[in-house]
Parts: sequence; C-alpha cells; structure tokens
Amino acid sequence: MRDSTGATLAPVESFRSLLSRRPDTDLSFWNLWYLGRIPWDRETVMPAALLDSALVHLVFDGQASVDPPGGVADQPSRGRSRPGQ
Repeated sequence: MRDSTGATLAPVESFRSLLSRRPDTDLSFWNLWYLGRIPWDRETVMPAALLDSALVHLVFDGQASVDPPGGVADQPSRGRSRPGQ
C-alpha cells in the first residue's frame, strides 16, 4: 500500500519481532499454516494492526439495499399489491 499510495496504514513487522513482543503467543496455528517452517524474518502487516489503524475507515457495512430511502419501494402502490399484503 505504501508503494502505491504513499500511505502507511500499519507498521510492517516480522514474525520474529511480533513474537519478541508477545513471547507467550501460541504458535500452533502458524506451525500448521507454514507446515512447521515459520518464516521468522518475513515482513508483513498484521491484520490486528490494520483494524487499529486510524487511516482505515468503514466503506461498506455488509447491508445492501435494493432501493434507497425514498426510492420506489417506499412509494405507495397504485392498485398493485405487494407480496405479503
């Protein structure tokens, strides 16, 4: 993201640095994910860091509406009945 937009959304860190900050972390998932060969020096942006970033904003809340408020669905019907009426 930084290369394309110039914005740094969250810090880049390695698994090694993450583990040094949280030495009690359970590595079972990562051992399974990487088949026992965790890439300790691979740099990544942790998903939790993205969620905590002040630069990340909600764009879509998961609710889609067919008609916007005040749209066709909110108009009284003219002789036609709606399903369920």
